[in-house]
Amino acid sequence: MTDQQHAIDQARQDTTAAVTTGLTEIRAVVRDGLNRGTDTLRDPLATISTELVAIRAAINNVQRDRPAAERPPAPSAPPPEPAAHTRPDDRGEHAGLGTTRHTPRVDPGTAAIAEHLDDDAS
Repeated sequence: MTDQQHAIDQARQDTTAAVTTGLTEIRAVVRDGLNRGTDTLRDPLATISTELVAIRAAINNVQRDRPAAERPPAPSAPPPEPAAHTRPDDRGEHAGLGTTRHTPRVDPGTAAIAEHLDDDAS
């Protein structure tokens, strides 16, 4: 019986040693794989990152060096309303034609040219 117990203890120790050795080897393989994967990814990512920084710097330089004349104008107040070119007494088909007080136009009723002055409205 002692021999059996000794055999069981020896088997237990051998198994524990094998498992420990196997785990150590597995850890080493995994660690090596992770390091290789990190190196495989790190170098290209670092290169891409450096290139992106260089591109952004070039864009900033172009924007800074671009002459002010080529830059789009800064947003400003809306343009003022155009001055009214029609007289208050313009109605019907003549309303809004853009006539001024010194613009002759044909009166459709008489076909005569009449000069419309501001004092006609008063």
